[in-house]
Amino acid sequence: MQRGSLSPSVPFVHGLIATELTMHCIGSDEEMSECGIDESAVGDVWEAVGPFPSGMREHPLTASPLHAFVEYGVDADRAFAASKYDETATWPSELAQGGRVGWDRFKRGADGWVEVSYPDINWAQLRADRGWASLQYQVVLRTTVSIPAHRGEPLTSIRVDAPQAVEYAFVGRSTDRDAKSPVVWYPGDVYDFAHTPKGQRARTEGVSNFARSIILEPGEYTVLVRALYEIRMFGDPGNSPPVIRFKLEIEADRGERIEVVRGLNIVPDAVDHRLMGRYIGIALRVPAGSIAVTIDAVTDERGILAVELVEPTRISPGQARVVAVKVDSRQRLPTSVSHLRLAISFSNPSRSEKWTLVHSLPLRHFTRLERPFRMTFASPATLDEGQPAQIGYAMVIPPLRSHLQNHSVDARTIPVILSLHGAGVDVESDECVNAIPSIGGWAVLPTGKNEWGEDWHGASMADAWAARDALHDVVAELRSSSVSDKTILLGHSNGGQGAWHLASHYPDRIVGVVAAAAYTKIQDYVPYSELTSSHHADPALLGILLSALGPYNNDLHLSNLTSIPCLAFHGGADSNVPPRHSRLHASIIDSWQHDEHAVEVVEVPGKDHWYEGILQHPRIISFLEKLATAAERDRNEERKKGFTLSCAIPEECGGRAGIRIVELNIPGRIARLDVNARHWLKGRPPTGLDLRGMNVKRIEVVSNATSQILEKQADGQYRSTRDSLSTRAYGPMIRILSSQGPLHLVVGPDRSHSDLAARIAHDVFVHHRLDCVIMDSHEALESVARERLYGNIVAIGRPEENVFVDWLVRQRSIPVSFPTGGILRVKDKTVYEDGAGIIALLPHPVNTKGLAMIIVGNDPRGLETAARAFPTRTGVPIPDWLVVGPRMGWQAAGGVIGAGFWDCRWKYSDSMSWFDR
Repeated sequence: MQRGSLSPSVPFVHGLIATELTMHCIGSDEEMSECGIDESAVGDVWEAVGPFPSGMREHPLTASPLHAFVEYGVDADRAFAASKYDETATWPSELAQGGRVGWDRFKRGADGWVEVSYPDINWAQLRADRGWASLQYQVVLRTTVSIPAHRGEPLTSIRVDAPQAVEYAFVGRSTDRDAKSPVVWYPGDVYDFAHTPKGQRARTEGVSNFARSIILEPGEYTVLVRALYEIRMFGDPGNSPPVIRFKLEIEADRGERIEVVRGLNIVPDAVDHRLMGRYIGIALRVPAGSIAVTIDAVTDERGILAVELVEPTRISPGQARVVAVKVDSRQRLPTSVSHLRLAISFSNPSRSEKWTLVHSLPLRHFTRLERPFRMTFASPATLDEGQPAQIGYAMVIPPLRSHLQNHSVDARTIPVILSLHGAGVDVESDECVNAIPSIGGWAVLPTGKNEWGEDWHGASMADAWAARDALHDVVAELRSSSVSDKTILLGHSNGGQGAWHLASHYPDRIVGVVAAAAYTKIQDYVPYSELTSSHHADPALLGILLSALGPYNNDLHLSNLTSIPCLAFHGGADSNVPPRHSRLHASIIDSWQHDEHAVEVVEVPGKDHWYEGILQHPRIISFLEKLATAAERDRNEERKKGFTLSCAIPEECGGRAGIRIVELNIPGRIARLDVNARHWLKGRPPTGLDLRGMNVKRIEVVSNATSQILEKQADGQYRSTRDSLSTRAYGPMIRILSSQGPLHLVVGPDRSHSDLAARIAHDVFVHHRLDCVIMDSHEALESVARERLYGNIVAIGRPEENVFVDWLVRQRSIPVSFPTGGILRVKDKTVYEDGAGIIALLPHPVNTKGLAMIIVGNDPRGLETAARAFPTRTGVPIPDWLVVGPRMGWQAAGGVIGAGFWDCRWKYSDSMSWFDR
C-alpha cells in the first residue's frame, strides 16, 4: 500500500483507542441498568491526521484532503475510519517542514475538551508570509464509541453536543449495504452556542439545549470529527502555536413525549404593569424516536392574561421549536404575578391522544422606566397573522430618569441609538448594557438572531431593524414617554462592521453612525487568500462564486454614506482589528464626496480592541450630542448636491434621498445609480434629476408622499412605467434564511430525506434561531393550493421521489430538469456523473417576496454533497445555484461542475454562469 493512502481493506482495528460511550438508555433506572453500560464519556484519546491548510469559510465546499488519496470508488471517510494507525504513514501538506504530515494522538482533558496543537510547525514563518490566513488549518480525528441497545429495540436515540467542531460523523462496521451509502456528516456547534446562557441556562449536567438528536443502530462506531482553526473562534494565538479546542458529548435521549427547553423561552419584561411586547416564545422539544406532536392551544391557567397560540404548531421527532404565543400587552399585570402559568394543549393525531402540560415562565417587573428591560417582537416584522420566522428580543435602555424629568428635553427629538454587539456577546449581560453611552434618548440592543448573529447581514440585519421598529409600539404602551423617528447606528468590533453595513445599506434610515474597532468586511478580517479552491478552480468560476459575497462588501456600498455624519473610532494599539480598517472606511467615503474631512477618524493611542469605557469616550459622546441637535437632512438638497447609490441586492437595500434601486439588469453584479453626479453635469447646476445607471433596470422615486417607478429605456434614460413593482426575489443562496415565516422543509417518503430535513432544521435553529416546519410533499401541495405556504421552502429529493419537487420542476420557472433517474440537466448541460447533485434557488410558488430551494442528487452521495452546501454560516461563497461533483471532496470549488446566478427572469444567465462542459 502506498504511503499516505487509505485502504478500505484494512479491518476495523479495536486497538484504535477503543473506549465505550457513556450514555443513558431511554426509560426508567431499571430499564437503563438492562443496557449493561455505565456513565462514561466519549473516548479519552483521539487519533488525528493533519494539519492541512483550510480556506476561510470554505469548508462546506470540501470534505478533507484525505479524499485525494483513495482509489476511485472508495469512500475516503470509511477508509479513514478503518485504516490502521501507522506512525510511518504520511500525507502531503504545505504546512509542515518537508511537506509531509502524519498521525498524532490527542488526549481529552478532564473538562472534556480536546486540544489539538502542532508545535513543530513553524507557524511564525507561515504567518510572516501570509498573515492570519496562514493560521487557518484543519485536522481529521477519530475515536470509537459503543451505542447500546435498549431492551432489544432496533434503534437507539442519542443527543450529541459538538462545541467548536466543524462537523462529525458516525461510521459503523462495514457492510455491503453501508458501503453503498454515503457517510452522513453533521455540522457541529462551531460557535459553541452550547456554553452560552441560552445553551446551558438552568442546566447542571448533561448536554446543552442545542444538542442534536440522532437515531443509530446499536453497535460499535468510529466517530470522525473535522476540526478547524479559525481566528474568529479561537483568537490570535500570538507567538504560540494555534490550538483547536473542541468537545464531543453524547447521552441517551431520555425525554418524555414533549418537553420544555427552559433556557430558550422568550418572555418580555413588564414595565409599569404592562408587558413590553406582543409575543411570548415557548421552547418545546420532541425526542428523536418519538412521534410528531401538535400544539393546539395555549391559555393562561389563572385567567390573568389574554394569550393566544398564533397557529397550531407541529413539532417533529428530534426537533426543537420556539412556539409563538400572542399576548395582550395592554392588560395591567399586578407586580405580585412573578410567573406566567401557561396551559399548553397537545395532541397526536396519529394516536388520537390529547393532553395538557402546565408550564411556569418567570416574569420580571419594573415599576418605573429606570432600568434596561427586555422587549419581544416578530422577526422579521410580519403581518399580524401567521407564525413568525422567529420570536425576536432586544434589550431596551430607557432615557435616564434625570432626562425624563427635564421638561426642556423632548425625547421625540433625540435619536434612538441602535447598538450592534460584537461576536459572541450576550446583549443581556451587564457588561454589554452598561457600555452603551447615553445622550438623553432611548437605546435598543438587538440580538441579531443570537450572540454571533449573521455578521449583521441578511436576516440578522432584518432582526436589527425589526427591533428598532418594535420600540415605537412598546413605548406607546407606557403612555409616559415617546420615541424619536431618528436613528443613530452604534457598534463595536463585529457590531462596528455591522454599523457600517446597516448604514451603507439603509442610509435614509439613519442620521449618523459610530463604528468602533470595526473591520472593513468579513473577507478582509481573515483574508480569503488561502482558499484551496484557488489552486484547482477556473478563475472565472471563482469570480462567480465570490460574487455571492457582493452583499457583504461594505466598501462597495460606501458611496451611499456621503455627507452623512460618520465617526470611525479605534484603539491605536488594537491587536484584533488594526486601525487601518477604520482609515480605509474614511478614505473610501471621502473619495466619493471629494472631501478631505467628511469622516471623523479618532485613534486613541495605546488602547487595544476593547477596554472599559470605550463607547463612552468623550469624542464619541460629543459626536452623538451633535447628532442629537442636528437638523434633519433635506431630501431635495441631497438630490441637488448629488450622490451615487450602490446596491447588490435590492431587497436588502433602502434608498437615499427617497430614491431606491428596485431591480437589476444582471443579478449577481453590483448596481450603481448616479444621481446628479458632478462628472455627468460637468459643472452645470441640476435642473431636475439627472439619472445614470450601471446594471440598474428600475428605480423607485418617492416625492411628497407619492411613489413613482422609473425604468431604463433604450436611450439610457429612466422614464415612468405603468408596470407594477413586482420583481423577482433575489439570492444568493444564504438568502433562503431571510424567510418571512418558518422555513418549510418538504420531504417525500424516503427516510433519508426526512433525516436530512431534521438535520437542516436543527442547524438553522442553532445557528440562526430560524423556526422550521417539516412537512410531507402532499401536505405542501395542499398548502400551496390554499396559498398558506408563506415562509421560504426547501424541497428535498428527486422528482420521482418527491411529488412536490416534481410539481416545482414542472412549473419550468428555472432551467433545471431531471430527464431520467440518475441524471440532471441545467439548460442544455447534462450531468450524469455518480456523486453529482444540485442545490438551487427558484421562485416561491405563493409569496412573491419569498424563495424556494431544491436539493437533488443523482444518487445518495450526490444528495449528501449538495446538502453540505446548504448555508449554515455566513461568508460561504455560493450563488443562486450550484452543481456539485465528487472531486469537491479534496478540490473544493475545483470539483464544482456548474454554478451561477439566474437572470432577472429566473432564466440561465450566460454572463453570470459557469459550467465545466
